Amino acid sequence: MVTGTSAYKNSAGKSDWAREQLLSAYQDWTDAEVLEIAASGMIGGESERSAGRGRYSSKGISSSDVFELRRGSGEPYQNHKIVTGRNLNPKGEPNTSVDLYNKDGVLTQRRYYGSDGRAQLDIDYDHSNADGTHTFPHRHEWDWTQKKPRQ
Repeated sequence: MVTGTSAYKNSAGKSDWAREQLLSAYQDWTDAEVLEIAASGMIGGESERSAGRGRYSSKGISSSDVFELRRGSGEPYQNHKIVTGRNLNPKGEPNTSVDLYNKDGVLTQRRYYGSDGRAQLDIDYDHSNADGTHTFPHRHEWDWTQKKPRQ
C-alpha cells in the first residue's frame, strides 16, 4: 500500500495491486453478507445459477437476485471497475458496476450495467448543486424506452 512508511519503494503498479487486493477482500466480505441474507430466506427461488464471476452456486440464489441485492443496497457488483474522468458511458460491459472519481479523487457516481450492457442505475454522490435542490447520494433509474433514457 502507499503509506509513506514502508521500506519498499512505492509505484503506480504496487498501488494498483494494493487497491485490487483491498477491493477483492471487500468483495469477499460483501459476498458473505449476500449469502447470509439468501440463507435466511429473504431471497431465493429454485434456480442454481451463478452470479458475478461464478462465486455463487448455492440453492435458492440466482445471479439476478445477487445483482438486484447489490444494486438495491448500493454495493458494487462482483465485476467492478474504478475510473477517473468527467462522465461514464451509457453502455458498458454487461453485468458490471463502475465508480467514477473526479480529478480530485472524489467519488462522484456509481453506474450499474445490465445483462445487455446498458446503464440501469446511477447513484450520484457528488455534482454541482447551485440551486441547493439535491441531496446526496441520490439515484437515477434508466428507462431505455424513453427518448432520454436517464430519468
